[in-house]
Amino acid sequence: MASISLSSFTYGWKYDVFLSFRGQDIRHGFIGYLYKALSGRGIHTFIDDEELQRGEHIMPSLVKAITETRIAIPVFSKNYAFSSFCLDELVNILSLVKEKGRLVLPVFYDVDPSDVRHQRGSYQEALARHEKRFQNDKEKVQKWRIALCQAADLSGYHFKHGNENECEFIEKIIEEISNVINRDPLHIADYPVGLESRVLKVTSLLDGRSDGVCMVGIHGIGGIGKTTVARAVYNFIADQFEGLCFLENVRENSIKHGLVHLQETLLYDILGKKDIKLGSVYKGIPVIKHRLHRKKVLLVLDDVDKLDQLKAIVGESSWFGRGSRVIITTRDKHLLTSHGVEKTYEVDGLNMNEALELICWNAFKTDKVDSNYENVLNRAVSYASGLPLALEVMGSYLVRKSIKEWESAIDQFERIPDEKIHNILKIHHGICPEYGIGVLIEKSLIKITLNGRVILHDLIEDMGKEIVRQESPEEPGKRSRLWFHEDIIHVFEENTGTSSIQVIILDFPNFEEVVEWDGKAFKEMKNLKTLIIRVGGFSRGPDHLPNSLRVLEWWGYPSPSLPSNFHPKKLVILELPQSCLMSLDLLIPKKKFVNMRVLNFDDCEFITEIPDVSGAPNLEEFRLGTFPPIKLSSLEKLKLSSCHSLKSFPEILGKMEHITVLDLLDTPIKELPFTIHNLTRLERVVLIGCGIVQLPSSIFGMPELHELIAGECTMLLPKQDNFEAQASSMVLNLGLSGCHVSDDFLRIGLPLFSNIKELYLSQNEFTTLPACIKDCYFLTKIHLDGCKNLKKICGVPLNLETLSAKWCTSLKNLDLTLLPKCVKLCHFLKTLILDNCKNLKKIRGVPPNIRTLSARDCPSLNFWCRSVLQNEKLHAEGGDKEFHLPETCIPMWFTHHVYGHDASITFWFRKKVPAISLCLVVRPGTYEEIIQPRFIINGDRKTDV
Repeated sequence: MASISLSSFTYGWKYDVFLSFRGQDIRHGFIGYLYKALSGRGIHTFIDDEELQRGEHIMPSLVKAITETRIAIPVFSKNYAFSSFCLDELVNILSLVKEKGRLVLPVFYDVDPSDVRHQRGSYQEALARHEKRFQNDKEKVQKWRIALCQAADLSGYHFKHGNENECEFIEKIIEEISNVINRDPLHIADYPVGLESRVLKVTSLLDGRSDGVCMVGIHGIGGIGKTTVARAVYNFIADQFEGLCFLENVRENSIKHGLVHLQETLLYDILGKKDIKLGSVYKGIPVIKHRLHRKKVLLVLDDVDKLDQLKAIVGESSWFGRGSRVIITTRDKHLLTSHGVEKTYEVDGLNMNEALELICWNAFKTDKVDSNYENVLNRAVSYASGLPLALEVMGSYLVRKSIKEWESAIDQFERIPDEKIHNILKIHHGICPEYGIGVLIEKSLIKITLNGRVILHDLIEDMGKEIVRQESPEEPGKRSRLWFHEDIIHVFEENTGTSSIQVIILDFPNFEEVVEWDGKAFKEMKNLKTLIIRVGGFSRGPDHLPNSLRVLEWWGYPSPSLPSNFHPKKLVILELPQSCLMSLDLLIPKKKFVNMRVLNFDDCEFITEIPDVSGAPNLEEFRLGTFPPIKLSSLEKLKLSSCHSLKSFPEILGKMEHITVLDLLDTPIKELPFTIHNLTRLERVVLIGCGIVQLPSSIFGMPELHELIAGECTMLLPKQDNFEAQASSMVLNLGLSGCHVSDDFLRIGLPLFSNIKELYLSQNEFTTLPACIKDCYFLTKIHLDGCKNLKKICGVPLNLETLSAKWCTSLKNLDLTLLPKCVKLCHFLKTLILDNCKNLKKIRGVPPNIRTLSARDCPSLNFWCRSVLQNEKLHAEGGDKEFHLPETCIPMWFTHHVYGHDASITFWFRKKVPAISLCLVVRPGTYEEIIQPRFIINGDRKTDV
């Protein structure tokens, strides 16, 4: 990633202009006049014969001068390309366009830009001469060719004698440079930490090489740094535009001054005219279109919160000239979507190191801090959760404070959030609940992980808690929600609870803490809907529980029974794991719990009787260590994992059409019952770590069972029972890794799984993969890794795509180390992994569509076989291929060879990117993750290769 200094964002430059030219061509003519005109206008210009001190090495000094200059002007004259010195300067100048956002204004002095671009005429002659001179460094000449082509594509000035007066031509250049250097940079931040990577992400979306108009949205929660990133990007690329405008606080200013004021500000900033009066938004729109549609502008709209703001100021891309860029910051991603902004960047929070650096600079004005502060700083950073605003507020508040003062302040922040942070975040408060989860995501208030988990930023959570605290600052029993353990203990022990309380969530920080109460605390909580107590001890059980409860989760419930007057008709979730319950009188058959979805009594050691739960017809999840026969037609999930005393699986009485997953992980189940087929929609069975398991033959007639995972246990073949017509199983994914699978099991069992697509047999004891596997026509993946007794592969299915046989160390002699001829006939085989097969000597035949072939650490692989696998024709045909071979060298047919850790190769092509073969020779033990080839095509880095 390119390194960006602070000066890239704040205009900290030593020179205004750097002149690159061929001295013998134009030093005493055009360059002399141009330099004099620049100096006369107060424009500080670097020119080598006046700025370099005697005795310095020219190249390092020039490179330093280039990096310290705001605008570079390469002047292409007839003999410019004959100078290797000038060409090296040009390469360094152009690297700053992408890496540093600098402005390059090429001047073509009596030279056609197309001759520079295509290297014709004197430029063709010059490059040909360089190729002879640097025939051992073709990469250098190729860099020069690319640089000339890139420079010719930039917008600049073309002078031709006879067509224009030279003095007027110079004046046009001076005018543009003056306009650029007279612009003042925006203040970014007192301590701009972590900006580089975020700025690069936004600039990559802006696509600086495109001539089209591009709109990019920056979104995220309040205080995350959206405006700071936008200012940094603005400063970074501002010099590349004719007109600039940064509209700050659009949300606030549109309320105070109206949208017309914002339109007038836009036109004034870009056109420089104060007398523009629009009158109304609808009059302003056509004026913006007419006055700006030919200008290349950079426009930033900061803190937008309504669609009409966008429609009034940046209604369409066609309002602005070619190459214009529009950046919009907002808390609401939906606004961007509604306005058709496709390129968006969500600002992420600071990482741990960045957060520590920012709070240290704010609190100590340095990043070198006394190590005694380490713990309290880590605590502050954890509280802020990557939010720069919170870090700045805390750091500024705690300047020159002692460690004890820090600890006290953080305690206060955690109890009562700082007013500034609270007010910034509170702007989101008041969202209508009907809007749903989607709006919360778009407003960056929550995130949903891939597994469906909801993530809320810690400070957003704190803001919500403060809103609740304000409901009754003095008496927690009058608030709607309780979560702070001291407040809850106060309510429980003092019986101050009221009907205002709807939610209680209690997690004791100290496992040994005990609530000394009389059990009557819930009596007045008539609207309590959620009660969750996960950790904590109680001196006795409750006398009352509210019938209004929807969720009751109480780990270690302290009584052998629930209160007799507890009749929660609306209860949805009842979880009482690790409790003292002995019976569940609550669930007597006469009672109906139509809303009940989850029952969890894990690790309830004292339960002696499980009642009939037919009164809960919609039950979806029932968790317990032992089971009676089951007849629950609505049950969707049956998880019995780690029930270490469960030795027999219950009979299934009647069809159960909703269970799709049966998880018996780490249970001592000996066999599954014949009635398992009553789970008519069962899709997945997990039997990992179950010891010895015997399958019923009825399992092969289950039409929806597609996945059977039985790792680390001994799988017995189907027992003889009542199932007469044994059909072939519909299982598609069969996992038997580490199951002591024998040759007999494969010979008899594989035909029963003829529909499988993926077969996992790693770390097993069989010696032969039998020929009958060829009859599994749909099989596409076979994993045999670690089958150390495997000696022979008698066949593979013709549709196979992946075969992995790593660490098959028993492939010894000539007959047994040859893969069968059928491998060559596998037209669909794309991946063949044979790593660490120490005695593998030969791979006979290469499948025609192979993409990945790996034989790492196979020292016995013979020379002839390696030569075949390195054949040029094999790699030139059939698309992408990736081969990993042992103890080899780079084949002779490779045209470029380089050595070293950061080796690079440059080559030139005119039109279409050619097919490229890359061969890397690395020392044994090198991790593949640290090998990262990168392709740079016309200056654009490509990592997805």
